[in-house]
Amino acid sequence: MLILEITKEVYYYEKEVIREKERYEKLKNEGKDEYTLKHQEEVIRESARMIPHCMNELQTAFTELKALLESEDHLCETEEYQASNVILNNAGVLLAQ
Repeated sequence: MLILEITKEVYYYEKEVIREKERYEKLKNEGKDEYTLKHQEEVIRESARMIPHCMNELQTAFTELKALLESEDHLCETEEYQASNVILNNAGVLLAQ
């Protein structure tokens, strides 16, 4: 499901920002030159910029899946419907952060 892939991307970029900030601090503590530090700052900014982009995609996928589940509520007893509902709820939690 698309919504699962987007959720993974959000978590990936959040972790990447943390990891790259730690790398920046390590480089700074090692006394690396200004060019290296500026480059690392850009890496952090690029990763951080991806989070809102992914969240927008997640919001769209969330809205579409929610509408689909609401229109197909007669299938609520199926495994697929229930699994999709769990995915929808998990995405909703992430979007609420």
